[in-house]
Parts: sequence; structure tokens; C-alpha cells
Amino acid sequence: MGFRSVNEIDHFSFRDCVITRFETTETGLRLELSALIVEPDNSQNTNYTRSYAGDTVLTLRDGRIEKGIKEGLRYYNADDVLISETPDEELDPEAVRALLPSLAGAYLYDVQPVPGHADGEKKEYVLGIELPDDPDWPAGVTDSWQIRISFTEAVFAWEHYLNRVGN
Repeated sequence: MGFRSVNEIDHFSFRDCVITRFETTETGLRLELSALIVEPDNSQNTNYTRSYAGDTVLTLRDGRIEKGIKEGLRYYNADDVLISETPDEELDPEAVRALLPSLAGAYLYDVQPVPGHADGEKKEYVLGIELPDDPDWPAGVTDSWQIRISFTEAVFAWEHYLNRVGN
């Protein structure tokens, strides 16, 4: 039977979440996720503990990409003097859609509501996504994006739970 959670984004933790696929569909946006944490207060969590969901599909009905920002970087020397700076780069929706196939393996580290736009018919959220350059070198420089999306309904679906989340 599986589990289905509707519009309970705030009842999940994205701390360890990895995007395995991110695509646009005829009906909106679709994300395949692993290592998604189901919080104890989620309606589908009868264990009442923070637990990992199995592979999860997040369907954002009527989902649209509104805009994106590739986050800039600042480099400092050991004396805390700025050496170089790369400013944030604003991306239009088409540029973000072209980026989606390359996000397999990226971390979906944050999902935050846009103030004043999280309730009602149309909801808006910002996805924080980080794509590590080298998974064997986690301290390396990474590319990260803030992608603003809108949708009418968020449906999370998974078949089973994995283990409980450690501290």
C-alpha cells in the first residue's frame, strides 16, 4: 500500500536528502528523493520517531519554476582578507529547467516557504540545492542554488520506512 503525505512539507526534514531525479512533467514538477526524514508529527508516521522514508517521489501539482539563483562565492585568506568574490547569478526559469538533469546526486538541504505565500491555493517555496564537485572530498568548493517554485499541492509517496534517524 505505501504511504502518502499531502501538503505536509513542514513535517519532513531535508537534512540528509539527496535528489535522484528532478524533472518537469505535464502536470507539474516531480522529484525522486532518497534519505528523506519523516518527522514524528507527520500524519503518516505511526512510529512517532524521526525515521528515514524509503525512496520517495515528491509530486508538485501545477508546479512551476519561478526563478533561480546560483549562489556566489567569497574567498578569504588566512588573515580574513577578501581575495576574490563571485556574485550571485540570477537564472530565468528556462535556465533552471535546463539545469534539472544535472541535479541527480545533489543535496536538497533545505525547503523553505516564501513568507506570505505558503498557504492558500498557490504555494511558493524555495529549494536549497547543493551539488558536490567530488563526493570523496566533502570539504571542496560546491555549486549551490536557490530555486523558487510554485505549486497547488505537494504529494510525498513512499513504500516503506528504513531505520530511525540517529542524533
